[in-house]
Amino acid sequence: MSKWLVELKLRARELAQKIPYQQIKDSPSVKYYTDWNAFEKCVDPSIEELSKYSTTMNIPYELNIASVNGNMSIVKVPNGVNAMNINELGDEFGKLLFKSIDISESRALARHVANLINGGVYVEVNDDLREPLRIGVMASIPRPVLLPTHYTVLINDGITHHSASS
Repeated sequence: MSKWLVELKLRARELAQKIPYQQIKDSPSVKYYTDWNAFEKCVDPSIEELSKYSTTMNIPYELNIASVNGNMSIVKVPNGVNAMNINELGDEFGKLLFKSIDISESRALARHVANLINGGVYVEVNDDLREPLRIGVMASIPRPVLLPTHYTVLINDGITHHSASS
């Protein structure tokens, strides 16, 4: 795992012990309807525990990018798409990518970053797609585990939507 991501995850883990889930309760849905105790029931994942459970699942179509129990895999992406594990981005670009997430804003964000198992995926769409880009997130774990998956998708200017013709 990249040094920048290891450092970010350690900082996030420290913050998650100190800050509340929601610092400013200005949203009625957050203030009155969010049960943050449900998040506390989700344990932090361990790689050892996750490896005990099945990573094969019956999916009716082929995925291009998948997260199974927190482990990321990039199989085959359509032409015009670049995808890479965020561990491969390098310090400068990786830090820039996560700059949009303020882990000191809430315990939920801090736990999200602290518990990333295999980083996440950066996806860049550079050309019009002639076939679908399928991203899947699956879990096969018998108990409540906080299992975050992080995707950043950048769709460059000038990309248009094409529907398949019959």
